[in-house]
Amino acid sequence: MRICLIGLLFALVGFFCGCETEHYTDGRGDVGQFILQQVVSYGGRPTTTNGLPVVMSSWSHSKDDNGMEIRFSPSDYDRVEMFLNQAFAGMPQYGPKTSGDGITRIHEYRMSPKGGGVQLSSDDEGVRVVIIHTQTFPK
Repeated sequence: MRICLIGLLFALVGFFCGCETEHYTDGRGDVGQFILQQVVSYGGRPTTTNGLPVVMSSWSHSKDDNGMEIRFSPSDYDRVEMFLNQAFAGMPQYGPKTSGDGITRIHEYRMSPKGGGVQLSSDDEGVRVVIIHTQTFPK
């Protein structure tokens, strides 16, 4: 019976770990500066990098071929939005928009004239910043 329970435990651990398709790395400190570093590395050009507010927080992030997702505390939404508003002032934007039920918020910023973007969103699953790198097209 004991061997059977141990086997079942290993099977459950393997199942739950094996189902995880995304790997998030923990971060800590000024999430705004981390966002700016990623934006620049993806070809974005913020309109300013000086005098931006500090957004101290803990976060986690994950990268793939298209960009990056950063997850952070819902209490940081307004401070991150203020940071992005200043960093991308004058760039085309969408939002901020709030859904009719008041749960989902979204604000998008264009990263450069060549495209790419930063999307700040909040919903019942949490708060995240998604950075999509600029696109390069064959000539």
